[in-house]
Amino acid sequence: MTSGIRVRSPRLGGSGGFTMIEVLVAFVVLATLTLAVHRGLAASLSSTTRAETRLGAELVARTLISAPLGSGRTALQSQGGSMDGYDWKIRFEPVELPIAARNVIDGKPPAWLPVRMVITVSVPSRSELRIETIRLVGG
Repeated sequence: MTSGIRVRSPRLGGSGGFTMIEVLVAFVVLATLTLAVHRGLAASLSSTTRAETRLGAELVARTLISAPLGSGRTALQSQGGSMDGYDWKIRFEPVELPIAARNVIDGKPPAWLPVRMVITVSVPSRSELRIETIRLVGG
């Protein structure tokens, strides 16, 4: 005699395919991974754009800082302009010298005087790059 035990398939119908729940879970996992990759790429692109903009402003400032000042006191007047899409300003400030350096030597004032050169470059992201240096100008 047979025992009458039957083995049932775990799935109804026994077709061997995926259930609707399994497909939905797979889509949720795929969507989550896609969103994570998208956020990472967007952050990377934003960071690269900011770095590129900052580099452009630095190149403008370096160009201005290495430019000759010209001669005479009129060369030390504040200036401004635009270069490569960046607005810039240059201003000059006197540098206080120690008393010994300000003294007249042999009846003549010093041939060169130091001035602080301040360069400000406006960056499109509403910030600015500021560089300062000391330059010597004819006295």
